[in-house]
Amino acid sequence: MDNEQTNQSTEDAPQERSRFGQGAAGDRPSRPSRDRRESGGPRGGRGGGRRKQAVFADNEVVDYKDIQRLKMCLDERGKILPRRKTHCSAGKQRELTVAIKRARHLALLQYIPSDRRR
Repeated sequence: MDNEQTNQSTEDAPQERSRFGQGAAGDRPSRPSRDRRESGGPRGGRGGGRRKQAVFADNEVVDYKDIQRLKMCLDERGKILPRRKTHCSAGKQRELTVAIKRARHLALLQYIPSDRRR
């Protein structure tokens, strides 16, 4: 009988509330499992896909007359893309920059794209 009274008294006691509000007491839903986050969902996971191919390989010559390949290294505003986008080595990126500037100087490439002009 004593045990029944003790169980009853603990059940009747008011629930302990957090002073930070309702959600801080642990009533939130749990985080998704680690497996789900690393499965390559909308934000999780590692790349794992194929690596991007560099516009110019390390053994290729960067030529200022090769306009089609130089255009691949420019964004829509006419700016030179950074290394993380062209996937070139540091030396090739420097050569690429010089080639783009040469082509612009000789009017083979435009400084400003034609659709951005006034």
